[in-house]
Amino acid sequence: MKKIILSVSVLVVLITACAKKSIEEIAPEPAKAPVVVTPNAPVAKTTYDTDIKPIMNAQCVSCHGANAQYPDCSTYTAVKAAMDAANGATILSRMSLATSDGGFMPKGAGSKVQADVDKITKWQTDGLLEK
Repeated sequence: MKKIILSVSVLVVLITACAKKSIEEIAPEPAKAPVVVTPNAPVAKTTYDTDIKPIMNAQCVSCHGANAQYPDCSTYTAVKAAMDAANGATILSRMSLATSDGGFMPKGAGSKVQADVDKITKWQTDGLLEK
């Protein structure tokens, strides 16, 4: 009788051990999507023709066109020269002043358009490119 009880006990232990396999062991792990690494897209350079000329035409040329007040803001060459001006009164420095400052440009603007200042700053950082 002891042999039967021992045999049944061993059989129960074996069946229980086999039945306790986890679902992970029985079912395969789902495939993970591959990680795709892409290089950063190149950042477009700011150019006079695309980005700065529209600002100059809208904000500056009415007072600072050809044959008008210095600096001339009607051409790439003139705007670039004004950006390189050694006297410190560059287009960017004047646009960066507080609107309450007497030297702030554009005159009559109710508020500073920070996006324009940022674009001109980036243009300068990118090397004052024409096209």
